[in-house]
Order: sequence, then structure tokens, then C-alpha cells
Amino acid sequence: MNPVIRAQLREFAKAHSITLDREEKQFEIYAIFAILSGLLGEAIDSYDVHLDGDEFGVDGIAVVIQGELVRDRQEADEKLAAVNNPSVEFIFFQAKTSTGYDYGDISKFFDAVTGFFDGELRGESEAVDDLIGAMEAVYEKVGKRNPRISCYYVATGNYEEPARIEKLKAGFLVDLEEKNIFDDSNTTVKIVGARELQQWYRAATSSVEVKIDFPRNVVMPSNQHVEEAYLPGIGMTIIDGIVRTQRSRNTPPAGRVPEIVAK
Repeated sequence: MNPVIRAQLREFAKAHSITLDREEKQFEIYAIFAILSGLLGEAIDSYDVHLDGDEFGVDGIAVVIQGELVRDRQEADEKLAAVNNPSVEFIFFQAKTSTGYDYGDISKFFDAVTGFFDGELRGESEAVDDLIGAMEAVYEKVGKRNPRISCYYVATGNYEEPARIEKLKAGFLVDLEEKNIFDDSNTTVKIVGARELQQWYRAATSSVEVKIDFPRNVVMPSNQHVEEAYLPGIGMTIIDGIVRTQRSRNTPPAGRVPEIVAK
């Protein structure tokens, strides 16, 4: 394993009290944490995403509705009922401590992802079956946009884009597109190396502090022609008047006006 990642993993395991777990499990949770928090800026617990069994080809699955994790059909139904046009994303993770990128392991990961939507992954575990139920609830009530899908295969070496694996990846992307159930403009399939993982972990464990004054409240006027309005937002924790923030992938960039969906 890359020595920098080993040091980060040791720090992560100690901070989260998982030092007694096997190293492979520690690494899987660490990788999910780095991607969710450091890359995507999502406030989602990596433990809730991690699959603790021996599921075929996949270490973690997140079904995210409006930035919140749902783990079964009931949670999905409740979240979908509360939002008119929800943002939905499916995120899949597979993490290996080795420095190499094995064609067979990557192929299994891609098969697991497609099997999740085709029903072939049903029966792998109770957790997977619950997540499939959440996915089915999403497609029963899909809104004006198809869900996004993101897939991350992680190892600890340098991914140099070998032709054979890149061809496999390209074929997987075509398979996803041909299902016609995803937002093709927001589909991500990424094979991750040590450098990216290090950067994302550092981003996830670095806090930003800013003090914001709110001199007055402003009430937004009603408009009969507006169905939905989304204001820029950031995840924040307020401690002693200091706002600690983390940018989410759903946070509009600075200067962007609120998004408004007209009837």
C-alpha cells in the first residue's frame, strides 16, 4: 500500500475507532469517506454506505435523494413524497488496497452495478435488497429528470489508463447509456489512484471557517408562475458564532443566481 495512504488510513481508523477491524474493511470505509466528503462534499456517513458483507463486486452503495441518504423503500418513499422534483443519485464504490488494477476485479464491479438495476444482485445481502427497494421506489416516482449515477473503483497505485481496461470502461459507459434510465450528461465512471485519494482525504479532513453576519430577514415574494426555486446553500455548523462550512457538489458556484423552475 502507498505509504502516505497507509498513514492516512491509520489516522482515519484511530479517529473513527475501527483499529480492530481488518485493514481491508478500514480501507473500504476510508475510501468511501474520501470520495463522499472530500470529492463530492456530501454530508453522508461513510459507515451507512459501506456494505459489511461479501457482496459480489461492490463495497458500498449510496442512494441519495435531495442530498440525503436513503437505505430502503420506506425511507425513499418518505423522501420522494416530500419533494416535487427530487434530485436523485446512485453512487457505487469498490476499493482495493493493492497498487495494481485488476481487469477481473474492475469487470466484476461493473457487473455488480448493472446487476443492481437488472435485479441480478438481489439476494446478495439484506442491505443490498433494501437498497434495490429504494431504487425501485425512485423509478416508480421519477420526476422531470433521470437520476445521476457515479461509479468509483479505487486502488492505491497509479492508474495509467491501460488500453484493455479503458476499453472495458468505455463499454460499461455504453451499457449505462443504453439503459435510458440515467442522466447521461451527469454520468461518472472513475478509476481512482493514490494521488487523488490522498487529496480527497485531505480535503475531507480540512475545515474552513468563516463568520457571517445576518443583519435582517428577507421574505421572498410569492409568484404564481414559479413552481420551484433553489437558493444557493452550504453545509454548515455554527459554533460560538463561527460558521464552519463545507461545499457540496450541489452548492452553486459563487455569483450564480438562484435556479428557478417556471410552470
